[in-house]
Amino acid sequence: MTEGKTFLDVGVEKLYLSPEERTFKSRLGYDVELFDERGDFHPSVKIADDDSQVFTLYFSGFELLESDLKEHLKSYFLYLLPRYLPSSLNRYTNVISFFVSELNQGASPDIAIENTLIDNPGQNVAVMKSLVQFLILNEYEGVSFEKAEEVLKLQGYTSNRNGYLPLFTLDEELGPFTREELRVLNAALKNEEIHVADRLILALFIKFGLRPIQMSLLKESDFVEDAVLGLCYLNIPRVKQNNQYRRAEFSKRLIDDELASLIRLVLENNTEEYKDLKLDAPPLFYRKYIGYWGVKWYRLSHAELYTDVEKVSNAHHLSSRLFFHRLRSLTKFLPLSPRTGKPFHLTPYRFRYTVGTNAVVEGMAEEEVADLLDHSSTLCVKHYFRYTRDMWELLEDATSKRTEQKHFTAAWNREDDLSDNIYGLEVIELHAFTVIGKCQKEAACYLEPAVACYSCDKFCPNKEKASHRNALTSLRRRKEALICKAPATLSKQLDEAIAGCQAAIAYSEGAEIVNIHQGIGDE
Repeated sequence: MTEGKTFLDVGVEKLYLSPEERTFKSRLGYDVELFDERGDFHPSVKIADDDSQVFTLYFSGFELLESDLKEHLKSYFLYLLPRYLPSSLNRYTNVISFFVSELNQGASPDIAIENTLIDNPGQNVAVMKSLVQFLILNEYEGVSFEKAEEVLKLQGYTSNRNGYLPLFTLDEELGPFTREELRVLNAALKNEEIHVADRLILALFIKFGLRPIQMSLLKESDFVEDAVLGLCYLNIPRVKQNNQYRRAEFSKRLIDDELASLIRLVLENNTEEYKDLKLDAPPLFYRKYIGYWGVKWYRLSHAELYTDVEKVSNAHHLSSRLFFHRLRSLTKFLPLSPRTGKPFHLTPYRFRYTVGTNAVVEGMAEEEVADLLDHSSTLCVKHYFRYTRDMWELLEDATSKRTEQKHFTAAWNREDDLSDNIYGLEVIELHAFTVIGKCQKEAACYLEPAVACYSCDKFCPNKEKASHRNALTSLRRRKEALICKAPATLSKQLDEAIAGCQAAIAYSEGAEIVNIHQGIGDE
């Protein structure tokens, strides 16, 4: 063997690949050593992302493949590398590794494809369609045209088919936040027991509904104070962009004084805590670790991957997946959800759903909602409009945002449904002590009947017109007594209760009531 460069095999000299020949650029510009010096796949390959995540692609068993298919797979991964982000490459590699393992166990390419599709259709179909199309176009003869045609015709397989189901159903743990829940979350922004960076994370999710990757990519320089115009804004990195790099396109988001002050506090904290790192382009949110004896220390994961392409600061960004954990850690500082009576379930996409649905209710057009949520097409926001009326009638029932929607008191409409259903406890108004309806609450309620009930989503009115008129008399007397000396907020609550009571009266008289959810199935 010629040391360091060549080796002999039956008198034939074979050349080693140089480091330059076996190293390629990823979509984000990182060096990826895909092959070893003999030209085979490395057993494992590290590939970095701009948000400090490093994925490991495993190619175990690829070296056992017959040479023709192995060369095609090399070409396929060289095709994927500059086009796909690391997370997608990781998914592709996992699926193709399953396909390779089936081949190594003796299956033919057609059978291996079939087994891979059956293993996990939602994840594997898209990958195998891409691979089969590549193999056919490159004239690989191991896959039959019949099998290729069958695979390429597959449609409707996706692991995210019900991705927006929590939005449509107003799921109490995954759907949009109600107004009452947002009030609690906004109050937490002033809680100094919460670390200032975590308060800013919460504030940005509430305000803009950003994706985790957008939060991860933010740098301190993205906060801009325009002295000429007298305003502050953030340059938010766009995600669904045509450019291959993460931080190439931005959208400007104006921020108010309160949010700007919070960002300044975070910048001051960063300067104090991370000054020893001396980064050229410091992130807005740092990743952090707790070492032995409770001492804080910072680990530059896979430093060489970031150093070689002059992206050292990117290794210190809080990775996108860790924003889920940072949000979850905030629940210990929050009271129970006023909607569920349970600890808050905080995820980035709940805030995103909330921003999108609020935008629709405020009258924004599809183009405006798409821009607000950083979508490249209005097709991506159709789901926010699809169930707008039904969804928001239900949501506003719980949040009391508009007085006219207090007509929900006549919802859950049929009186013959009142017996033996979820509404069990009779509610009695305190003017003439007549029954005005039934309550769904199973726990003790400390709210005053009639005043609070007509604004409560747990109340179902009956059709006793006289009872509701008695309640209306009591409500009007209360308003007259308090109109001069009660705070405006109490007067507004009485207005909403009166409006709900009037709707119940109209309903008991058989009049058509607007904004009533009629129920589906067993509702």
